[in-house]
Amino acid sequence: MPRGKQTPGDKRELVKSLIYLNPELSQHDVAKATGISQSTISNLMNDKDFMDDDTFNQYRLQKKRDQIVKALDIASAYIDHLKQPEVIEKASARDSAIVAGTMIDKAQLLAGEATVITENRKPIADLVKDTEVMLQELKQLTGS
Repeated sequence: MPRGKQTPGDKRELVKSLIYLNPELSQHDVAKATGISQSTISNLMNDKDFMDDDTFNQYRLQKKRDQIVKALDIASAYIDHLKQPEVIEKASARDSAIVAGTMIDKAQLLAGEATVITENRKPIADLVKDTEVMLQELKQLTGS
């Protein structure tokens, strides 16, 4: 049962924002960042009505889309920058390529796409042998 004053709406929204934007934050970290007691944070986080908010989820989804667009714009600008002959001749082109690649990875990550693509062209028989060897090593390591 709540005691004392009700937490103001702006403080409640701040708590909700911190939790939604970084779900890994501990109750202690949220309390420290907001200036609200840890027990109040605990009560708010355990309140299903408090955490269920379609408007906020839509807002967060739109912000995520905006960040994808920005990341792709930055990557595109750096890719265009790399095309310039004077840049290609300089060592800084390497740095530009790193930034462009990083921005593409971040855009893919935000879009929920894979950032690593792997392929194995070994024949199935070789893959089976490799798997058997790995299983034997695992058994030795675990003592099974």
